[in-house]
Amino acid sequence: MNADLQFTQWEKIQAIEADYDNAQWQTRFAAGGKLDLKWENKIQYRVGMEYAISDKLAMRAGYYYDPSPSPAETLSILLPEITYNVITVGFGYKTDKISLDFCFETLLGKDQESPLVGGIMPGTHGMNIMVPNIAFTLYL
Repeated sequence: MNADLQFTQWEKIQAIEADYDNAQWQTRFAAGGKLDLKWENKIQYRVGMEYAISDKLAMRAGYYYDPSPSPAETLSILLPEITYNVITVGFGYKTDKISLDFCFETLLGKDQESPLVGGIMPGTHGMNIMVPNIAFTLYL
């Protein structure tokens, strides 16, 4: 079993220089040539485990919580920063010549509301993602 914390100093990124050909986008998203972010520092929490069924086969599972650095007023589809609860499951098979790893990850996004007044892009922002991963390694 393994657990860790990951601190990201998001506040270092307060704005992104942006230039749009479309005047409406320039006015709405990049006032003064900048995309204001106002991001906050966050800590990601992770835990995972591996169970060796045999010398060659291992089962794995994990969870992590990834909070959004974005305050509600700066949410936009340009940089979709969503808070996620992430569940992972997988297995690994290894011999002297090969290893095969499979993982399935599902990111359950928490809906966030951006205000109608004062928000860059008003409305509900949310996203759920499913990600399969396969890795094959040949040892020469």
